[in-house]
Amino acid sequence: MHDSTFVTVKLHRALDGRERSRGGEEDDDDPVQNGSAKTALISLERSEAAWRVIAQATSREEAGSLADAARDLRRLTLEKFPRAMSFIRPGFDEPWRCAPPSPSPD
Repeated sequence: MHDSTFVTVKLHRALDGRERSRGGEEDDDDPVQNGSAKTALISLERSEAAWRVIAQATSREEAGSLADAARDLRRLTLEKFPRAMSFIRPGFDEPWRCAPPSPSPD
């Protein structure tokens, strides 16, 4: 459920940012668009994987259809925001910021 909320909100934000920035050309480097699109892409990837597990465990055709829908929406999002996955999210994609400090050589 957590990821389903992110997909809607983050895709809306990415698309809204793209519309607002259009002054005749697209800005593929816009951090709001690419950061929001990347978050949506990650959530779609996790959602697809979860629905595939549910489909396999329950043999429910509906779960497989939802997995396919997540896959398709992820593909379309990548087409609209091809540079999104290269966006570096501060605090998330910078492991050196999250690593505990090295012990002092004292």
